[in-house]
Amino acid sequence: MTVLYLTENIDQSFVYDDICLLAADNNRVVVMVQEPVQKAFNWPQNVEIHEIQLGAFKWGLQSILWLFNCLFKELVFTKWITHLKQAIGILKYNQIKANSIIKFCKNQSIAPDLVYAFWFYDLSYFSILKSQFKGSQFIARAHGGDLYEYRSSINNRPLFRKTQLNALDALYTVSQNGSQYLKQLYPQYAHKIKCQYIGSQMHDYIPQLPQSVVLVSCSNIRDVKRVYLIAEALQHIYIPVTWYHIGDQNLAAKNDPTIQQYQIAIEALKQKPNIQFKAMGQYTHQQVFDFYQSQALSIFISTSSAEGLPISIMEAMSFGLPILATDVGACNELVNSATGLLMPADVKPNQIADCIMALLPKSQSADFRQGVRRYWEQHFNLQTNHLQFIQSINELN
Repeated sequence: MTVLYLTENIDQSFVYDDICLLAADNNRVVVMVQEPVQKAFNWPQNVEIHEIQLGAFKWGLQSILWLFNCLFKELVFTKWITHLKQAIGILKYNQIKANSIIKFCKNQSIAPDLVYAFWFYDLSYFSILKSQFKGSQFIARAHGGDLYEYRSSINNRPLFRKTQLNALDALYTVSQNGSQYLKQLYPQYAHKIKCQYIGSQMHDYIPQLPQSVVLVSCSNIRDVKRVYLIAEALQHIYIPVTWYHIGDQNLAAKNDPTIQQYQIAIEALKQKPNIQFKAMGQYTHQQVFDFYQSQALSIFISTSSAEGLPISIMEAMSFGLPILATDVGACNELVNSATGLLMPADVKPNQIADCIMALLPKSQSADFRQGVRRYWEQHFNLQTNHLQFIQSINELN
């Protein structure tokens, strides 16, 4: 089978894992990526990586008809009258993208059996591809920032969801929460919307019970992650605690007010002799796994204001780490009484401190940690979930 794999970029490790699993099924995987490739990966021989070379938009009868068809299907004139110029710009870009992909595939004699977009961003161009690649299956995944319409990444902009869902044979959300959300918004396409967990890689699991309280968090330091709340929470804890944070400031977020909040909270922690803070900086994927394997950690903590289904939490669970996380997005599909503790989305620092203290006894239990790992194996094992994903795609035929 030839898979035409479309993605914004391939620098995330979970995209790399997804592509390699498709290649392991003896598929020819032609990856067309939108952004320049930043990281060097070891790709299987049957994987081809190509950057999409965009051409220019050309007005013509066919392009005009397609634009108006998309606009009227979405009722843009009544719902997004103030965004009409933006809507036309998005559609023009999608048409350029579709024509560039079609031209490339013709030149390379690529006839895809499966056209697969890893993200649910701006897939209006799928309706054009479908008219060219007749007989191909069209699928996409939907995660968090590309799924929930209230998220800042896609809020207040024309999304053309009906155009996209009409062109897709199936849309695979990575959570039950995301699936239910889209089915409520677009009930006429409910039969196409399916939940299929992604999961994370399996690693050797060697239970380690910490002799002291050691917290770990892993994320970019940016508004939606609210890492400053962890530092503020530790002001309310009076026993010795070591906190490791893996991740750096998001340099793209120049006007992020939470960066200063984070810096102030970290500076204040220096006045707490019982707290040791260790900023680990940016780690590679493998470095994160090595760290989890080599350190005796008490709790993995996440204080995000919004999420999809966080792979960072899955990865921590695969090492048997108890999880403390906010009840946002689909985190409640990961975190429950068997794996840790959920906090309210609008949790306050003193409440986080109380939750840390409440979860500590379980973090000292080898049985509880083995239960966390077992829950991950049953629900979020990447290899197992990939087999289910492929089976679902085969059933579309």
